[in-house]
Amino acid sequence: MKRFHFIIGLPRSGSTLLATILRQNPDVFVTSTSPMLDQLVANQDIYRHGLQSTKANFIQEQLDNITLRMIQGMWAHVPQNIIIDNNRGWGKNLPSVEVLFKEKWVNPIHFMYRSLSQQALLN
Repeated sequence: MKRFHFIIGLPRSGSTLLATILRQNPDVFVTSTSPMLDQLVANQDIYRHGLQSTKANFIQEQLDNITLRMIQGMWAHVPQNIIIDNNRGWGKNLPSVEVLFKEKWVNPIHFMYRSLSQQALLN
């Protein structure tokens, strides 16, 4: 079974370096900025607000099932069982994917950040 991890990094926080290092492991697939987040957000928006039939009869479990299957299907063609999605957008869209963290095959997001004092030194 594939296991999914997520990396979120602010600029100059080390997330690109971490992704580059992890790509060296043949058992790990690290995405560049993947389209998965955009697909999930668009699907949830359409399902909640754009389809007349779901407006009248919205069932959260259906949307949860669709969301989970979209994630599994997005990387089904990749032979590695460890998938790391490296999209900075996860940080601002956590509410739209909260259902993911109920699943055992999805691991928490890994944040990369710098302290304010370190950031001030760079500017």
